[in-house]
Amino acid sequence: MTLLLGPPGSGKSTLLLALAGKLDINLKQSGSITYNGHRHDGFCVQRTSAYISQTDNHLAELTVRESLDFAARCQGASEGFSGYIEDLDRLEKERNIRPSPEIDAFMKASSVGGKKHSVSTDYALKVLGLDVCSDAVVGNDMLRGISGEMVVGPRKALFMDEISTGLDSSTTYQIVRCFRNFVHQMEATVLMALLQPAPETFELFDDLVLLSEGCIVYQGPRAEVLEFFEMLGFRLPPSKGVAEFLQEVTSRKDQAQYWADASKPYVFLSAPEIAEAFKSSRFGNSLESSLSVPYDKCRSHPLALSKIKFAVSKLELFKACFGRELLLISRHRFLYIFRTCQVAFVGFVTCTLFLRTRLPLMISRLPVFYKQRDNFFHPASAWSVTSWILRVPYSIIEAVVWSCVVYYTVGFAPGFSDSCLYFFCTPNVTGSFPVDGCSCARYGPCEYIWISCTAACWLYSCWAALSSRNVAMIKPWCVWAFWLSSPLSKGQSAISVNEFTALTPKRSAIGNDTVGYNILNSHSLPTVFYRERAAGMYSSIADAAAQGLVEIPYIVMQTLIYGVITYFMINFERTIRKFVLYLLFMFLTFTYFTFYGMMVVGLTPSQHLVAVISSAFYSLWGLLAGFFVPKPAADAPTMASSDVKQTLGDLNEDSFVSLLSKLIGEAKYVQNNPPELIPEEDRVVKHVLDALLPYSTTTGGGPLVVNHVTYHPGRGNLIVEYPGTVPGKILSFVGCHMDVVTANPNDWEFDPFSLSIDGDKLRGRGTTDCLGHVALVTELMKRLGEKKPKLKSTVVAVFIANEENSAISGVGVDALVKDGLLNKLKEGPLFWIDTADKQPCIGTGGMIPWKLKVTGKLFHSGLAHKAINPLELAMEALKEMQSRFYRDFPPHPKEQVYGFATPSTMKPTQWSYPGGGINQIPAECTISGDVRLTPFYDVKDVIKKLQEYVDDINDNIEKLDSRGPVSKYVLPDENLRGRSLSLSLSLPCMNLGNLTISFDEAMSGVACDLNSRGFHVLCKATEEVVGHVKPYSITGSLPLIRELQDEGFDVQTAGYGLMATYHAKNEYCLLFDMCQGYQVFVSVISQLEDSEK
Repeated sequence: MTLLLGPPGSGKSTLLLALAGKLDINLKQSGSITYNGHRHDGFCVQRTSAYISQTDNHLAELTVRESLDFAARCQGASEGFSGYIEDLDRLEKERNIRPSPEIDAFMKASSVGGKKHSVSTDYALKVLGLDVCSDAVVGNDMLRGISGEMVVGPRKALFMDEISTGLDSSTTYQIVRCFRNFVHQMEATVLMALLQPAPETFELFDDLVLLSEGCIVYQGPRAEVLEFFEMLGFRLPPSKGVAEFLQEVTSRKDQAQYWADASKPYVFLSAPEIAEAFKSSRFGNSLESSLSVPYDKCRSHPLALSKIKFAVSKLELFKACFGRELLLISRHRFLYIFRTCQVAFVGFVTCTLFLRTRLPLMISRLPVFYKQRDNFFHPASAWSVTSWILRVPYSIIEAVVWSCVVYYTVGFAPGFSDSCLYFFCTPNVTGSFPVDGCSCARYGPCEYIWISCTAACWLYSCWAALSSRNVAMIKPWCVWAFWLSSPLSKGQSAISVNEFTALTPKRSAIGNDTVGYNILNSHSLPTVFYRERAAGMYSSIADAAAQGLVEIPYIVMQTLIYGVITYFMINFERTIRKFVLYLLFMFLTFTYFTFYGMMVVGLTPSQHLVAVISSAFYSLWGLLAGFFVPKPAADAPTMASSDVKQTLGDLNEDSFVSLLSKLIGEAKYVQNNPPELIPEEDRVVKHVLDALLPYSTTTGGGPLVVNHVTYHPGRGNLIVEYPGTVPGKILSFVGCHMDVVTANPNDWEFDPFSLSIDGDKLRGRGTTDCLGHVALVTELMKRLGEKKPKLKSTVVAVFIANEENSAISGVGVDALVKDGLLNKLKEGPLFWIDTADKQPCIGTGGMIPWKLKVTGKLFHSGLAHKAINPLELAMEALKEMQSRFYRDFPPHPKEQVYGFATPSTMKPTQWSYPGGGINQIPAECTISGDVRLTPFYDVKDVIKKLQEYVDDINDNIEKLDSRGPVSKYVLPDENLRGRSLSLSLSLPCMNLGNLTISFDEAMSGVACDLNSRGFHVLCKATEEVVGHVKPYSITGSLPLIRELQDEGFDVQTAGYGLMATYHAKNEYCLLFDMCQGYQVFVSVISQLEDSEK
């Protein structure tokens, strides 16, 4: 018995459904699943295994034993044991084995079928601990009886999905313990997913599978899981349960509290990294070795895997279903007796037909039917046919009661043959729809489909019945529906013909026919309206207008009374505007109900038919109550690209400069250099919201959808959406970050924290990077909100926090992506607006910060032969490392395609040493620098190589070139040479030279997709607006772009500041460049309007 553990969303249910063969066939899958070496297509997996969901369905009227007996009959429990008995007899004779008399009797009794109760059911009840309540009715709350249906049959592989939902820990423990007995005594396999089991429940399991983020981070014995995580450096605190520890140790939020390895600092281990560590551990190797040996199919018993869809013949399944339906009717005998009495009462008061109890009763059983049908207990026909057959006698009883009460009392034709015809029509009408639900796939659709179809059939049948004798009155294109729509039309026709053609000798004044015959021919007892209209007293338009107008004052009075009472009792928002709209809505509602009623009265000959037709329409309207049906896309014509450009126009320079001035005024408070300076991006958000909210759905009634997302107080992100008309057609402008790099006013020629204007120059910190872009995209979204163009594409702007420094994570776009708030942006191009010089930036570099620490021997410079000079050693070692780096990572051919100005480089940028006198050779020094890596090399490979360089230099330090005759990196007279760091730290008194290298957080580069639609659109827009297009690449790093690209976004980058002032003092941008940037955005939108999704 294996426990499947993992946080919500880790993939537990998906895994269980896949193993049970119940995943949607349209879902893309990879890998393979075998049972005893056989793939799913080699046997019937639905009968070999069982998936038990969080909530199961059962018939509340049956006892636990009856539920299991029915399952045993359908699953062929006796036949399965009979097959095993034959093999056992053969093996016992071959090996001369005398079985235990008790076991032999049990096996033979289990193989005997046809009894009311089976021995296998008794055994399953005992194993599951249900024998004490076996004769109790299951009821609605006794969930312990559910899963036994699967256990009693031949299924020995059960996949159970969080069956403890809604149960207390004690009940959960009892259930799991019962299944432990089932597994160990019946040699079964159970994979059970529980969200957070109690410690005593956790201890019941043999093995454990731990999932996180779709990865298997552990699979093996339950008792060894803590040892695996201790190997990684994590330890279970005494106050925590094991299950709770396992749920949290893979979480970014909770992992740090379990770190117990004091020898090294804590670094977050992601789920994929833990999974890799598991694969390389002895636990993973053990699992891999066991899986590497294919299962010998010859070892699989022929009866272990079910090869056929149903366990027994369809006749036996029919008998089982028939017997269960008889039992259910017996259990509901009070209901059926009561219904008969109710039919009699309704007949006396000549009310509507009785049709409402049986169908809901039958529909309530459908979830059980669907469960058993999908697990191949029996075919749908076995249940539906037996259900229908058993209810025919009751329909006859209903018809007798109804006919006896109604026929002669109402005064229908008194002939015996006429009453017999009426009697035979009645069960046809009252019992016409009992089994429609079996054709539906789910319970909810069945209910709605039945209501809709029944209402439509009632409506059509009652209308068609008006033409019961003269079918020619029906339009030719719908004659077929008269005969096929419902038994109601046939019943009504038969009763009408029967009544009007009865022996009534009275002749009509019109012709030689009887009165009844003439009525059937005309099928119209004319209203006053028809008579007066025929006499030319008035036109039909005048009559309709008068009847409509006279109702309006009454409807107004109804509306005021109803509206005032309900509006304030429900406590809707108390504004004049909304109250008036509410009254208008209610007035229109009352109006169409009233006019609809008038229309039906005008079209029908009697009030009774009005009631029938109206109720049918009201049922259909009720189905749509509370739902808004959207208009088709064709009703909202979109704009041509030229119209888009004309509508959006040019940048409003005054509005842009005004907004930018406010943003630069906040630059002092959004500097990003923790821990000293932590930005407050919500200061910028406030000004953006002030510009956009008047055009939003939030407050202004405009089209913009605004979402302010905050993960840290005062550090919000902003997602603004202008909805298009075509679902899934989208483009986005992202990367407009609301933090800036630091600025020292003393180093600037002007105040960096207020906007100053010098001709076309807009000066201040953030004008180029990136507050200028925030203002620019805000103006674009504002113009969309103002003009409301009919676009096919949805346009999304994302203003992000925390781009300039990654010391604090989970604040900006990384958190938005993790929470799935940007997922729909994957469906279209994403333009990252955070570079410069108005051209597409198609490539960025990765960065690996490194520190090379060199240890020597401190001594007087006058006695240099007794020292190891770390400065000289560092220079020679760095020279050697650079030489090897450029050999291993030469210029890549793709760097020319992407226009990189430089290939990958390794450069020192800083020196540091402890200090001392000018005549002292220091004991150590540190060189710091970075590797700038084009995106065509892998960061991990480079780090590995750099470490190899250092290790090799340390091992062969005497081979390094020295500087002069007394420049030494080893001291042979002292029998010392450079060795590893661990030796130098443990023996500080020894004089030697040594190198160590360390790395800060590395970032990978980006290579944009040059074949994507987004890239071509951006290039065309740039050429159209700027006059030329020249994509370029830089070895500067933009780590967030790479993360988005890895998540599946089509990222393209551009910017409209100046590269010369990017991150520089005296930063500025050009207003002309920003105006062109706006035009590029408009061109991008217009081009994508003309393209397919």
